[in-house]
Amino acid sequence: MTPEGLGQASPASVIARLDRAIHPTRKSRSVDGVVQPRHGGMEEENGSQLMQATLHALQTLDGEDLAAFAPGGEAFFLTVRALIGPAGQAGQETFDFDVCSTAWLHRELQDDAAVCGRYRLIMDDFSAVAIERHVRHRIAQASGADWSEVAGRLAGWFRWEFDGYRASP
Repeated sequence: MTPEGLGQASPASVIARLDRAIHPTRKSRSVDGVVQPRHGGMEEENGSQLMQATLHALQTLDGEDLAAFAPGGEAFFLTVRALIGPAGQAGQETFDFDVCSTAWLHRELQDDAAVCGRYRLIMDDFSAVAIERHVRHRIAQASGADWSEVAGRLAGWFRWEFDGYRASP
C-alpha cells in the first residue's frame, strides 16, 4: 500500500515529499534522498536556527582518499576517518568508524561467538559511494543549537575525537 499521491516515485522524491509534509517551513533541499541545509549550514525550526554539519573528506587512517581504496579480497575490515565540520564555517574534526564485509564478519564469528557492532558499518561488497551516502545521511540527521550539540549527535554513530573530553578546571 502506497501513500496517496506517491505512486511509483523515486525514493529520493518520496523522502523529499514526506520531509516537506512533516516540516512545511523547513528551508532545505534533498540531495540523493538526504536533506541538506540551504543557508550557510543553519536550518530554521520553530523560529530558531539549527546548525548543520558538512562532510569535508572520507579517508583511511593512513590518509588515503577512500575512493582510491581497494580491499584485498571479499573479507575486508578497515577504519574510515570522516572529516566533518560546521557547514559554512572553517574547521573540521575527526569521526572514525569501522567498515567490514559480511565475509569478514562471518570469519570473525567462527573464532568468537560474539562481535561488537558499535561504530561499525557492515556491507556485502566494498563501495566508497555507498559509504559516503551513509555518512551524508547520518550528518543530515544531526542538527543542533551549536557545534558541540551537532558533534555530540554524530558521536552516536562515529567515534568523535573529543568524545568524553572534559576541560580541566
